[in-house]
Amino acid sequence: MLTYRTLQHAVKTQRRVQERHVLTTGMAAHQALDRVNKLEKIVECQSRFISRLVRVVRHIAPERLFRPSSTAREPYEPDLGEFSLDSELGSEGDDPIDEEESSSHCHT
Repeated sequence: MLTYRTLQHAVKTQRRVQERHVLTTGMAAHQALDRVNKLEKIVECQSRFISRLVRVVRHIAPERLFRPSSTAREPYEPDLGEFSLDSELGSEGDDPIDEEESSSHCHT
């Protein structure tokens, strides 16, 4: 996936920048490695998010993914019938609030 490769390139670039920074400023190597490790974790999370987002898009509009640009301009109204974000994204325990429940808390 192009986006994942872009993120991986960003991590490699950041690692090189940190290595040069350590050499030029005398920063402790462990501090630089900590920064790079944090960036790698961020890239991993972003990669998982992008993968899940792609699955959701494919579920909602699979026929729109590789259409020529001339037909891509047509409006699209997805049929969300049985689609559940919870099942696609693996969310836990986020139940929607009933209208009665939410409106009862608004009145004082």
